[in-house]
Parts: sequence; C-alpha cells; structure tokens
Amino acid sequence: MEYTFIEYADMHLMYGLASCNALEARRLYHERYPNHTLPNQKTFHRVDQRLMENGGQFILIRMQFANWLLDQQRNNVNFISNILFTGEASFTKNGITNLHNVHVWADENPHATVVSYYQHQFQSINIWAGIIGNFLIGPFVLPERLNGQLYLEFLQNDFPDLIEDLPLETCRNMYVMHDGAPAH
Repeated sequence: MEYTFIEYADMHLMYGLASCNALEARRLYHERYPNHTLPNQKTFHRVDQRLMENGGQFILIRMQFANWLLDQQRNNVNFISNILFTGEASFTKNGITNLHNVHVWADENPHATVVSYYQHQFQSINIWAGIIGNFLIGPFVLPERLNGQLYLEFLQNDFPDLIEDLPLETCRNMYVMHDGAPAH
C-alpha cells in the first residue's frame, strides 16, 4: 500500500504521541483521521524505524524547529502569518521539473521512475514566488542559470520592489523563509 508523505508524517506523529506503542498509534490515527486508509500496526513501527535508520538526526533537527515554531506561535498568534514562504520552479517545454520534491513512499519497492524526455537542453524559465498571510508576492522571472551571486542580486535589487505594496506593518514583522536549497 502506498501512502502520501503527509500520511506517513501523520503516522509518525501518532506513533510519537502513543509513546511508540504501535497499537495505540493505530487507534489514535483512526480516531484523528477516520476517512484515511487505516494502516496496520507494523506500518507505524516501520515508518519510525526507517526514519531513525535513514535520517534520525535530520528528523531531530526538524522536530526541534517544529517545537520552536509552535512556541513562537503560542507567544504570538500572528507569528506564522508573518512568515513569507518562498519557492522557485523551473518550467520547460515538457512541463515543470523539480525532482527535489519527487518522493515515493511505499511499504514495498514500487520500482518508481521519473520519466523525462530530454535528449538535449531545452530553454527553460525559472519563476520565484512567495506568500505571506493573504498576500501573493510575484511571480518573478529569475535568470535561466541561477547561482548564489544572481540570487543575492535578486534579493537586494528586485525583492524590495516586489514587497513594496505590502502593508508596512507586515514588512516590519516579516520573516523570509527560503526553500532550503543550497546556494544556486
């Protein structure tokens, strides 16, 4: 059975809430998500085991950040709405290509592949956009070959123009979240 990334995250959350008791995690999962397919109790244990084997440290860092974020939100109910979430996408003649966001989760190897039809370079366009509260920022066309220096120039020269129509109070309280990619 294949599950979405969100479903696996929900399973792991319930497993943690149940103090790593798979039977209790299954009951909590069914209670909280009655319309989802109910995984067997071994699945809850396997999800936790895989995360610990393949990314335990990464998960711990993310959990620390999630707890910090929740604390910030408790202290300021507008904290999350003050975050400018940003992202980039490359559009080509064959569609959107962003393999960073392609994940297949399954209990068994699905032998999944990503089909692409590129035999030579096609011209593409890179788009940046952001969202904060109820405001959409952009889209903005980035250079075809983006690197750290060009991205810095975008942040220094173009970004201020993109946010100039935001309310001043929003700009004063804004945190900018980048997509976590290494320097372009």
